[in-house]
Amino acid sequence: MRSIYGTSVLTASCPKHPAILLKLYIYGYLNRVQSSRRLEREASRNVELMWLTGRLLADQKTIANFRNDNGHLPVNGGVTAGCQ
Repeated sequence: MRSIYGTSVLTASCPKHPAILLKLYIYGYLNRVQSSRRLEREASRNVELMWLTGRLLADQKTIANFRNDNGHLPVNGGVTAGCQ
């Protein structure tokens, strides 16, 4: 039971837009942050990531679910080629 915005319907947190979760996903890939819990911490203390996400925080379960559901994204070659 998931909404299209990447969070479980059963949790109390508000649904996050997929674009915000994709920004977190790419940030974690580029900065070698592999843990969803660490990515959640980074989003609450890193000023760059606060700006990137518009100060919206996602819990680690939402981040982990997004990563599991969208693990097929071509981050390694497609998206990051223009970032370097």
